[in-house]
Amino acid sequence: MINAPNVATLDILFDDTSQVLIAGHVPGTSPETSILINGNITNGTINWDTLFMKQGTTGPPFHLGLALRKIQKTSQGLFSQLFTTKKIVHSQNSGNSWDTLSFISNSSFIQDFHFQQSMIGYIITNDWEIFRTIDLGNTWFPESIDQNISSFSFAFFDSTAYALGVNNQNENVVFKRNGLNTGFNEIKKNAFFEIYPNPNFNESINIASAKKLGNIQVRNTQGKLVFEEYTPNFKYRLSLQDFD
Repeated sequence: MINAPNVATLDILFDDTSQVLIAGHVPGTSPETSILINGNITNGTINWDTLFMKQGTTGPPFHLGLALRKIQKTSQGLFSQLFTTKKIVHSQNSGNSWDTLSFISNSSFIQDFHFQQSMIGYIITNDWEIFRTIDLGNTWFPESIDQNISSFSFAFFDSTAYALGVNNQNENVVFKRNGLNTGFNEIKKNAFFEIYPNPNFNESINIASAKKLGNIQVRNTQGKLVFEEYTPNFKYRLSLQDFD
């Protein structure tokens, strides 16, 4: 287990074998205090350094000091989401300063987001809308899907984006988007696949599929393979302790 100093952890990112980033909030503070901690791993020992800590404020980028829910690192810098808001924050200097990436929507908060290695990013709202940016969050455009879809989740491979959702016939549908000028197109229906719980605060995650899972691989944000195992079953429990 990772013993980080006094942090209620909402997301952990292993950058490589020598660095780990933790996003969350400081317990017991009022207003809430956002925090981002970096850990450098040397010979099995983690030395912690606080990159950012800010208590509640009424102004951007950390409105009301809401906790950092998710952390992502790409070639364009660090990205994080303020818990139960419509705000994503972005840092290009390892967390020393942050800009707010806001977008216009009637939804209450962001369900999930993902930025690719380029300037392209995606947002899913709590109303299951999908928004896309090609200029690192300066402008956002709604993505149209010709079905009434809910419960979206994302998967990304290089420049290709996949969206898994449930339509109004309670069918599982997979959509694929490839390239700058094409929208999400349906590629498979009733292709049940689920990873839960989400969000995850436990020591393991569950993977379930309508077909036998076969080979399971986990890669870090740089595409490096960090875990691989074969299973002939329809369900699999992946221990997060394997990535300590």
